[in-house]
Amino acid sequence: MKVCTGVRITLLCGLLAVLPVKGADDPAAAERDLAKVRERIETLQTRVSRDQSRRSRAERELVEAEQSEAQARQRVAATQAERDRVASRLAALTAAAQRSREALDAELLTLERQLRGAYLGGQAQWLRAVLSQESPTDLGRTLIYYQYLASHRSELVAGVRDTLAELDQQRAETEAEQARLDELDARQRLALAEVAAARETRKRALVKL
Repeated sequence: MKVCTGVRITLLCGLLAVLPVKGADDPAAAERDLAKVRERIETLQTRVSRDQSRRSRAERELVEAEQSEAQARQRVAATQAERDRVASRLAALTAAAQRSREALDAELLTLERQLRGAYLGGQAQWLRAVLSQESPTDLGRTLIYYQYLASHRSELVAGVRDTLAELDQQRAETEAEQARLDELDARQRLALAEVAAARETRKRALVKL
């Protein structure tokens, strides 16, 4: 059974108090015994002081390691929150771009149907005249209508395309930010694993003291 150093010192001090009585018939031997006991006490006191110093240092190192781990966890959590925000933004940009593309497709489909319907319904005689190289004379009103229609659709298509270009640029920037955060997260998690291992090492070292 391991005896506490402090208990051993107490026992030696008790022995020190008793030895003079037991060695009264031989003062020289008693003095030698006392000297040995005193030396042993001093040795044990030095050991106790050293052990206390080592334990205090180990406790400080454990506290520092725990603080470092807590700070590392906070950094990982903050980066993860930022990654979540960027992922949400990227998803929103992707959805917006998809809606814009669908709107563009719908506009083009509507324009195609209107032109086809007008042609088949006889309302695009000016178009047939141009294609057949005939000179249109009384189709000015129809021509103006279709010019307006084409211009209006062109403006809508151009607006959608501009929106798509802007969304694509924002998406590229967001993806770059996402990549940066992913790299930062990997480094921070590695650092967290290292400080957690250091904390566990400090904890085991303290238990052994």
